[in-house]
Amino acid sequence: MGAIDRLRRSTAPELEELELELLLEGMVRRYGHDFRMHERSQLKRRLYALMQQRGLRTLSQLLDRVLHDPATCSALLRSLSVPTATLFDDPAEAVLLREAAQASLLRHRPAARVAGRLRRRRPGVDAGHHPA
Repeated sequence: MGAIDRLRRSTAPELEELELELLLEGMVRRYGHDFRMHERSQLKRRLYALMQQRGLRTLSQLLDRVLHDPATCSALLRSLSVPTATLFDDPAEAVLLREAAQASLLRHRPAARVAGRLRRRRPGVDAGHHPA
């Protein structure tokens, strides 16, 4: 049994849930960081890893440190924050996706093709009406 499992087993599940809710609420009220809607199992895993690193036995002890020690708060934010992935990390993949989308659009709407390029449709103008 690992250290994290020992930490978890030392607190009753209902008390652990209360401590977690208080910790997350404290983060929102004190610092404006809201992790309340994050997946609980992942939060707990990261919190218990931080607790182990800091030599803490309960989430209440972590809450006390987070509220009173900016360094602990920073460590908590680093452990809970997930780097944002961009939609198109790989430029080659973005090009393939764009080409596939264009090919699909042209297959289903051939009128959108003008001189090998996609044409933007403008309401009124494409129907023969000209803006005043």
